[in-house]
Amino acid sequence: MKATRDILYAKLSDQNNQTLFVLGVHAPSKLGGEKESMPFRKTVVDKLIYTSDSIRQQEGDNAKIIIMGDFNTGHNSQELQPLLHENFINVTQNATGRHGAKASYKYHGKWESIDHCFMSSSLAKDVMDSWIGDKTWTLIEDDTYGGLKPFRCYLGPKYLEGYSDHLPLVITLTTK
Repeated sequence: MKATRDILYAKLSDQNNQTLFVLGVHAPSKLGGEKESMPFRKTVVDKLIYTSDSIRQQEGDNAKIIIMGDFNTGHNSQELQPLLHENFINVTQNATGRHGAKASYKYHGKWESIDHCFMSSSLAKDVMDSWIGDKTWTLIEDDTYGGLKPFRCYLGPKYLEGYSDHLPLVITLTTK
């Protein structure tokens, strides 16, 4: 197993002692091929499940947990299925943009949803809406493939003055 990026863990509490757990992910890419790289992404998912199980053991089954980030794979992929079996809900599965983005990432002219936000069922019930944050200033013309694409910050070592090659996911929760 080659080294991979760390998982960000944050425990946030408010003045009413409500606690939210956030796990931020940037899973390994498909470099070298999808089949060859799948075990690396599966290892990340296994670690997410191990961590969420630990949280639930300490906080109870109703712990509010968010797992989000760049998973480098689609929502139907085999390596993400274990999260669904652990009562996490992909609240951004059907998210689309409001200014032309069909997904959060565009590669060789094809929009892909490889960024996801999974929430524990105790928190997912509070989701009112989710969409891709494709503000007009985050997009540029795709001269090669047509349409629009994210206005990225870098292309190799060249600074392009953009923002990211991924568009953000936006989620609105009810407040209770």
